[in-house]
Amino acid sequence: MKLRLAQKTRYFPSTAVLKILLLIFSLSFLIKLGSSPLLEIDEAVYAEVAREAFTSGDYFSTYFNYETELSKPPFQYWLLQISYAIFGINEWAVRLPSFIMALGVLYLTYLFGKHFKSPSAGLWACLVLCANPGFYSMLRDTRMDITLTFFITLSIYGFYVYVYKKTEENLPRPIHWMGAPPSLQRRGMGWSDSFNGFFYIYVGMAAATLTKGPIGLLFPSLIILTFILLRRNWNLLRNLKPFYGLLLLILIITPWYIYMTQRYGFTFIEKNVIHENFKKFLVKGIYEPNTGGYFFLSHTFLWYFFPWWIFYFYQQYQWIRGWSKRSEREKDTIIFMLLWSYIPFIFFSLSQYSLPNYLSVITPAFSGIVGLFIDSSKDKTSITIENIFSIFSIPFLLLFLASAFFFFRDSLDIVTYLLVSAAIFYTILILISGTYRNFFITKIGMILLIMIIQITISLKFQPILDSYKPAKPISKNIMALSKDGIEVGFYKTRFFQSLVFYTGKKIKDIGSEDSLLQFINSPGNRFIITEEDGYKKLPENFKGKLEIIKRYPYFPVSRMTYRFLNPHTRGKVIKNIILIKKIPYNPFSNLP
Repeated sequence: MKLRLAQKTRYFPSTAVLKILLLIFSLSFLIKLGSSPLLEIDEAVYAEVAREAFTSGDYFSTYFNYETELSKPPFQYWLLQISYAIFGINEWAVRLPSFIMALGVLYLTYLFGKHFKSPSAGLWACLVLCANPGFYSMLRDTRMDITLTFFITLSIYGFYVYVYKKTEENLPRPIHWMGAPPSLQRRGMGWSDSFNGFFYIYVGMAAATLTKGPIGLLFPSLIILTFILLRRNWNLLRNLKPFYGLLLLILIITPWYIYMTQRYGFTFIEKNVIHENFKKFLVKGIYEPNTGGYFFLSHTFLWYFFPWWIFYFYQQYQWIRGWSKRSEREKDTIIFMLLWSYIPFIFFSLSQYSLPNYLSVITPAFSGIVGLFIDSSKDKTSITIENIFSIFSIPFLLLFLASAFFFFRDSLDIVTYLLVSAAIFYTILILISGTYRNFFITKIGMILLIMIIQITISLKFQPILDSYKPAKPISKNIMALSKDGIEVGFYKTRFFQSLVFYTGKKIKDIGSEDSLLQFINSPGNRFIITEEDGYKKLPENFKGKLEIIKRYPYFPVSRMTYRFLNPHTRGKVIKNIILIKKIPYNPFSNLP
């Protein structure tokens, strides 16, 4: 029976099955994509910068809260403006460009796997990419990292497929990788391949730079040039056409930078180039202290790619162990993949400011390496590493089983039961896989389980989190009470950036009682947002001029905590924010 099961499952993963699973997984990302209010800080700021440019018609400058905002280049804002023009100004339009870019990253990841080994390796790489928490979180909001990842991947793809691979194909075997006779080197690539490689490499670099600054140039250049230096294949450097490439980069990138420099002078250079790039890398605490130090991304990596990093590191171990037996073409591919994985990782680890989403740049390389391992292990499964993968999964499953009942026991529904059933079913698959020593169903089961978990987050947990985002309901109340002549101010509380997006009004930050009094006494419809504790401390003469409209619960911390996740302790970390309206002056109120 063991033999029959192994024979049936060994060759089961046809490309058709993997394509269907990938299609279902990709479409699952659309669930409630536009139903959640904007995330504060990054997503809200980017959405509003694009909205102000779109409504004003000033498409090249960047403003937030109707003041100059010079932090980021404009490409992501242009994508959002196109989306606004088609779908209107709403959350769906804000997030759709990130979803489309995520599909682009998936497609390029598939193409890499196909060129590295086979179509099934590419499909496995895509499934692994879908089934990791970091990729899922990036495509659910409009941060620039997924767009940056797409264009950097496009640039690297252009080099690997149309420059490196075509150059190697035009050199007849056997020729040592250290070089070739000049007569053979002159053969080069065909015109079509040369144009495609040139276009992908340099347009990808230019678009990445216009998305998030100089790292769009830095990472592809470092990866490609380091690869050429290590392999000493100078023919590749010639086929890059660096002079014409540099000319194309200048033509695409510099017009916006010249325009902004002429308009804002050195202020633009200092903020957009020096502060957002050099100071972030060199100066600790430029925005907030990076408590993880140089190892921040190292431990972030473990949950960002859980549990697939087990296969990622084991594949590298296998490469090192069999290095002397590998062909020069295989060695080139391995070196290229490792450079792609480690150069951005080391760079951001050395930076004084790092965020988890910085790992997005290496997600295609990571997923490609894991896809290669899974596709290569169909016929020679490593029992030890597969068992380790399974054992690591069991605590993960137990955690979700306990969480499903503990956090949602007061409102058990079909979604919770689906999650629990999937976890139990996958545990059974682990036991079956270990018994019959065939682990294909374990990996497919893990992909399905993570997909169900992500759907559960969208359907079950996200609405709970959304109920503690007060900016959208506050803006609806304000607009319902008064649409014209509105002035909104925050008094000694967190500034909700998304309120600017939802109201379409400039929001004032009020920092003192004197400023508050001046704000109240100014003409027009005045609304104030503050914490309830802060309102209680106001002098009585202030309160006499104000009317409380409504109270809203909100979670004042940007990262999830156990106390917030647990419904029985949630009240201890929830604060109340209140919306206050200035009482209109009545000249007859003091008459007898």
